[in-house]
Amino acid sequence: LIQSMKNYMIHEKPFLNSDFQILDLAHYFKIPTHQCSAMINQLIGKNFRDWINSHRVDYFIKTYPQKSPKLTIDAIAFESGFSSMTTFYRAFKKETGTMPSNYFQD
Repeated sequence: LIQSMKNYMIHEKPFLNSDFQILDLAHYFKIPTHQCSAMINQLIGKNFRDWINSHRVDYFIKTYPQKSPKLTIDAIAFESGFSSMTTFYRAFKKETGTMPSNYFQD
């Protein structure tokens, strides 16, 4: 089931919806929310929010080079599923160890 969840994240990209919650994931896989949460914590080693934000950061990193000539960091972060810039910068630093401007310096 956890592999199905990982595949769902990669292929369907539900994390791009800033309102996506663990309730939605549990409902999609027809399991109780607490079971879904426990599986993610134990088998992925992150809580749901950190796991979702890691997907959002990865998506941002992959799409930034093509989109940056036309869009701001903020706009790309919102397209990546973040609903606030504070959350974006915090998650980006947690995942990469640096801020986006430093990450993408030549």
